[in-house]
Amino acid sequence: MKDSGFASLDPADTIVLAGGKIHCRRCQGTSRRTKKQCMAPAEVGRRWCRFHGARSRGAITPEGRLRCAAAKTIHGKDSRFKRKRAQLQSQLIRSLTILAEFLAGNPTQQDLQNSPIVMLVFDQIYALELLDRSRKHPFEVPPVSA
Repeated sequence: MKDSGFASLDPADTIVLAGGKIHCRRCQGTSRRTKKQCMAPAEVGRRWCRFHGARSRGAITPEGRLRCAAAKTIHGKDSRFKRKRAQLQSQLIRSLTILAEFLAGNPTQQDLQNSPIVMLVFDQIYALELLDRSRKHPFEVPPVSA
């Protein structure tokens, strides 16, 4: 009898079908509603069933890959550019808060010149400027004219 290759798998990861004649891998997909693992058999050579994306090949053409890269969003509201800008802005706000606490202590001119926090704030403002200037990032796809 041919070895099915499932001997090393956890019994919970395999399913027995057709009255014990077929042993196959169980889909690793999880229900969002019940939080339980899918009960369907996985596609051959895959970890998921046909309902959870086993047959998906993703973008194939270079144009399709560029469209996917340009459309990578979370919840449809953010782009990579917006997430990076928000990250830089929050870092700047944290640094400005530290700088305000530093300035509340009435530092001397010498203290201001030697303070690393002042240079950090200037560097973060410059990084935001560069990001805004490079708004046309390489993932943009030109619109298709009909």
